[in-house]
Amino acid sequence: MLFFPAGAYLTGTLFLRSNVKLYVDAGAVIRGSSKNTDYGGKPLRALIVFDNVENAGLMGRGAIDMEGYPWLWHDFQPDTSDGHARDADGKVLDPHGTGVRGYVVYNSRNVSFQDLLLLRGAYWTVHVIGSENFSTRNIKIVSRKQQYHDDAYDFSTSKHISIEDGFAMTMDDTWAFYRGRGARPGEDPGIEDFVVKGFVNYTYTAGIAIGYGGAPPIRHLRFEDVHFVTNHNKYAIWIQLTPAYFTGRGYSSGARPSQNAPLEDFRFIRCTFENDGGHIYIDGGDQPLTNFVFEDCTFYFRATRPGMLMGKNVGTSCSRT
Repeated sequence: MLFFPAGAYLTGTLFLRSNVKLYVDAGAVIRGSSKNTDYGGKPLRALIVFDNVENAGLMGRGAIDMEGYPWLWHDFQPDTSDGHARDADGKVLDPHGTGVRGYVVYNSRNVSFQDLLLLRGAYWTVHVIGSENFSTRNIKIVSRKQQYHDDAYDFSTSKHISIEDGFAMTMDDTWAFYRGRGARPGEDPGIEDFVVKGFVNYTYTAGIAIGYGGAPPIRHLRFEDVHFVTNHNKYAIWIQLTPAYFTGRGYSSGARPSQNAPLEDFRFIRCTFENDGGHIYIDGGDQPLTNFVFEDCTFYFRATRPGMLMGKNVGTSCSRT
């Protein structure tokens, strides 16, 4: 156990080892450096990195504050600068450059986060890649700023994920899923066995985001007792496997359909969807979507955008909705 008692601690990238847990006690805060150069290089550029480790994690009643905006911010939107993105200390002068992520779990097993308050990520907050048995319990993520790409959770090529009793407030997506590298050329094992229970999410963009031309195959996804408070820029559940949503909106990142991305066994149990934003947008395109179940869910009236369900190979079932 690496124990941090009450106090403030400043750091750049931390690499956690196997069989080590970092504990941040009540009254303690770990603060991220404002210097971009303190965070190493690609591809694991983040505040805290789990790289090929087992049985490790973060826990405690304290906080980790990356203080990511504006010093470590990254955005894809065009600007009118002269191309010099940062000053000598690494502060962003325009929206170009590579963003620094918060917490990367790469090719690891049995990594857990518990009880912490994770504040002000610069880019994707928690990014899980090629890992197994990742879990969080009672984690609170607060990153809502005047910026995009501060997703709470991003996943690719991983399985057996458990997220319980959490909260997230961000400017971008709460849960986003992406295609990763498969075990063999052309193969992507995707996401399997993904469970969220007892969660409140408050986001500007989307609660669940799957698409952008790079959706992975996903099997066995379950959301239980999850409250989608607001997502007024898009939808609580936003699945777009073709560019249809982007037509006329100028998003070049959505200009191609997702391939080899079947979605199977999605279950939403006792979830609530409030008014501030759209509830559900599902565009399956040519991909098979099977066994989508909404059970005992509450959809509040007057959503700002109507729901949508379309695709050539869509099979759905609904019970007690």
